[in-house]
Amino acid sequence: MTSRGEAPVRVLMSEGSSLSARESLTALGRAGYEVEVVDANPLCLARFSKYCRQLHIGPRFGLDPAGYLERVISILRDARFDVLFPAHEQAFLFARFKDRLSKLTLLALPSFDTFLRLQSKVGFAGVLRELALPSPPTVVARDEIALREAARERPIYMKTAFGTAGHGLFCVRSDDDLERTIENVRAHLSEGVVVQEVVQGPLERMQAVFDTGRMVGFHANRQVVEGVSGGDLVKESVPALLAREHMERIGRHLMWHGGLSIDYIVDRRGEPNYIDSNPRLAETGNALAVGLNLPELLVRISMGEKLTEFRNDTTGVCSFMGIQALLVAARDTGSRWRVARSLADLVLRRDVFANGTEELTPLRSDALALIPLAAVAGALIIKPSLWERLASATVDAYAATPLLVQFAKNSE
Repeated sequence: MTSRGEAPVRVLMSEGSSLSARESLTALGRAGYEVEVVDANPLCLARFSKYCRQLHIGPRFGLDPAGYLERVISILRDARFDVLFPAHEQAFLFARFKDRLSKLTLLALPSFDTFLRLQSKVGFAGVLRELALPSPPTVVARDEIALREAARERPIYMKTAFGTAGHGLFCVRSDDDLERTIENVRAHLSEGVVVQEVVQGPLERMQAVFDTGRMVGFHANRQVVEGVSGGDLVKESVPALLAREHMERIGRHLMWHGGLSIDYIVDRRGEPNYIDSNPRLAETGNALAVGLNLPELLVRISMGEKLTEFRNDTTGVCSFMGIQALLVAARDTGSRWRVARSLADLVLRRDVFANGTEELTPLRSDALALIPLAAVAGALIIKPSLWERLASATVDAYAATPLLVQFAKNSE
């Protein structure tokens, strides 16, 4: 369904810098929706897509959440939008002000208290305990003595309650690691710090859309080649039957409404061990590659459609992100030649790109995507050491900062 009456459905997307936003923009554009984007960066990824009808410049929501919220409300008041689509951590802020936003448009989010349970890593650990779902051995420490006791066996991960794309995540292997990590997490102990044993195995991610506790779409994929910041360079669709059952249980238990993504490690017994939740739709490009448009389902339930479950159980479908390959080549080799070689492999569909679908910059269907790809390639060929700045700048654009967390939690 792409229209309400005779007019096409208009969607306002909350940002355009993240990989998730760029992929959702493609999915919504292919579904026939008219999509406009709010972002602080006039050169964000979404800007370079034929599916972005207009880019609205606003403040950085992590640094000025109040100003960002007012900017979104102003846009919604000035023009008719059928749906507000939370592409990344903006969902946290939108859930807090759902009543206010719902007077201006439609959006699919649970209550803020429910949302907070999965936004917080401490809250997610509690949900897993309630449902007796598997995770790596986990302790929630709320003081330094408990933190040191939980870190006696190593290696372990320490996680602050709130963090994005590896921010607030620390791997502790030695005494020196422990002391550095304690300095970083000490200020977060009042909220709880999650301490988890390391489980070896492949990383898989699953995404779902729920309509008030009822799952209407599900997809899972496995990381085949790791990118920078823990992201995926190449991923492959998997059946994940047990994980699907667990996802359904979580959604039903919380009466979840909207998108939900959960990451897990598959252990040597083939059992999923849940390590992270994202109360939104994370990267959906692999699902789209198998023919399942999860962002479209999210828009449709936002508009009140009652859907039967959409499933596509096709496995072994690969997708990739070319920009990740360029960043990895620069990070691992520091060689201009290797960056150029990765670019040639991408353009000519060689090596890891031979049998997959481009998720982030689909040049064959969206020629504007060539601009950010060329810009990143050019910068890294000139100076490979820029890889870290480029990667962190993208994350910083949408991360859930302590200021955002406190604003959302303390606002009336």
